Amino acid sequence: DWAAPVEITSTVKKPEWSWYATGPGHGIQLTGGRLLIPCDHRPRQPADRDQSRSHVIFSDDQGQTWQLGGTSEVGTNECEAVELAGGSLLLSMRNYTYREQKQRVFAVSQD
Repeated sequence: DWAAPVEITSTVKKPEWSWYATGPGHGIQLTGGRLLIPCDHRPRQPADRDQSRSHVIFSDDQGQTWQLGGTSEVGTNECEAVELAGGSLLLSMRNYTYREQKQRVFAVSQD
């Protein structure tokens, strides 16, 4: 059986954000056990798609509680995460700033 849903918005969404989405794919479990979910958001003002950013949320207690992780540079959106050899993380993001170039944007994090 599934557990009852738990509201986590207050711990993973800042009040100044409007649009908020996960994925479009799925989360991952890191080698150390951390659960990591790729997400994206936009500020309430200006409500411009070019102001969107990718971010991650994570849990270190098997999903009992969730925290807001790192946030990308402006102009990114839908994203996917992968753990690289050595434990660093790669975030592959949809690029809104240079859409005409049809390129992905990548960021690496050590923490």
